[in-house]
Amino acid sequence: MQIADKFVIRLPEGMRDQIRRNANASRRTMNAEIVHYIDKALADEKMATTGVEFGDQSPAEAGDHKTHKESCSAAGT
Repeated sequence: MQIADKFVIRLPEGMRDQIRRNANASRRTMNAEIVHYIDKALADEKMATTGVEFGDQSPAEAGDHKTHKESCSAAGT
């Protein structure tokens, strides 16, 4: 059973090392660090376009959005 989508990405030279350093500093895996960046970018984009943060929405407005960390906790990973 697959609980997450996989996606291959090519990174510009040096970016992998920067992500690794940031992940180590944040005590996250590189994958978790990248997902953190994507979650933050999506939340920032939502705030910029609607003026509403994910946490400010009612459950009906928020739909089924969960952060990666929340999804992993719910799945027991």
